[in-house]
Amino acid sequence: MENHVLSLSDGRTLGFGDYGRIDGLPVLLFHGTPSSRIHPFIKLLEEMASDMPFPPIRIIAVERPGYGLSTPKQGRTIDHVVSDVKLLLKYLKIDSFSMIGISGGAPYALACAADMPDKVQKVAVISGMGPLAVKELLLSHSKEDQIGFLSAYQSPDGLRKFTQYAQKNPEAFVKSQYDQLPADEKKVITKEILSIYVKTVSEATRSPWGMIDDYKNFLSPWSFDPAKIISFVKLWHSDSDESVPVAHARHLHRIIPNSEYSELRGFSHFSSIFAPLPEVLEFLTIRAIDGS
Repeated sequence: MENHVLSLSDGRTLGFGDYGRIDGLPVLLFHGTPSSRIHPFIKLLEEMASDMPFPPIRIIAVERPGYGLSTPKQGRTIDHVVSDVKLLLKYLKIDSFSMIGISGGAPYALACAADMPDKVQKVAVISGMGPLAVKELLLSHSKEDQIGFLSAYQSPDGLRKFTQYAQKNPEAFVKSQYDQLPADEKKVITKEILSIYVKTVSEATRSPWGMIDDYKNFLSPWSFDPAKIISFVKLWHSDSDESVPVAHARHLHRIIPNSEYSELRGFSHFSSIFAPLPEVLEFLTIRAIDGS
């Protein structure tokens, strides 16, 4: 089910999607930037988990403030998101769980792992953002991307206009993104996936603050130390990813002690999110059973 809202004591709402089996392995999913509780990745993950011999899973897609059904909290930090997640876990009565951090959702998943070592079992990081406060990672991005990140502080009106454009006509926005994909990637994208992306864009751009605050969080020094994460972390990243360069995954793998890294070859950012799905499911479920 896609639409759930938790009312918080400060008057905000926290939106989330709850998918899969209620008795399945709880997996918190941290979406990218911008995105929402609705994403084709979730549908494909559900289908693969049901069609293949994996243990049942329950996917809980948490929306950060400013996305979808979650009330904006201007100036929110990574720590604010962790606090919201703790309230959601208490509400859902979940004491042990694993996580998936996709793209811009990776810092938040890793922060939860650092903050809740007794509860977090495993973390799958797919095409994940590292700390842009590390100069090497910021410079790995194009000049255009660097300006985009900095605009969250210097001229957020540009991000407001971006979200307003996407919100006004999400179909046209998705088509414009689809048209830029390589021909071989277009072939595997069904009409159903495109329709889900339209919903994703519509929810992700209700407010500009989700994207603005994410960009600020990317640029700020992380408030947690990834080197102290004790949960098992596995990273997947493509060497051809231009949106989040592969330097991010290599850096995270170097500084997270209990981590593995699988480097994909030739995938764009879009397709690299879907490419490792079977391995992600195996990592989160099968290997959890045999104790490795």
